[in-house]
Amino acid sequence: GPGNIINDTLFITGVGTIIVKALQPGDDTYSAAPTVNDTITVIKGDQVISFDSIPDQIFDANKITLVASSSMGQGISYSIIAGAAYASVSSNKITKKGAGTVTVRASQNGNSNYNAAIPVERTFCIGVRTLTPIIGQASPCLATYRYNTQKIPGASFVWTISGGGVLTTN
Repeated sequence: GPGNIINDTLFITGVGTIIVKALQPGDDTYSAAPTVNDTITVIKGDQVISFDSIPDQIFDANKITLVASSSMGQGISYSIIAGAAYASVSSNKITKKGAGTVTVRASQNGNSNYNAAIPVERTFCIGVRTLTPIIGQASPCLATYRYNTQKIPGASFVWTISGGGVLTTN
């Protein structure tokens, strides 16, 4: 089975059935003892994920490093389960793509010796501290003018025109 005995210690190497056979052959003083078989069934172990919280973030180019681990030392995978318009994940790094609420899931699918862990989720917010300046005509007269600013997914902009007029956005 999935184990071995060294001296008088049984080392379990995996899931399955182990049959341990004990025998005492006897000697000049003692008769041989009857052989005894004992069956041990080894089942898959459970594991737990520890996943650090993620503080709220400011929208910028810095990546967020995710820190999670399995109680059995198995590898962790990450996925964005809400807010994919605002962040993406590759390996254990989150890239910020916009402003909004993001939920990340840490998972461990198990293997031949361990059951899958219960996934753990962390939610955080990506906000905007400052926008790039609005670029356009400084002293417009009557006509059509174009003004531009940084476009951030999830961020809402409110434009007003002092003195009246029509504002069209896209």
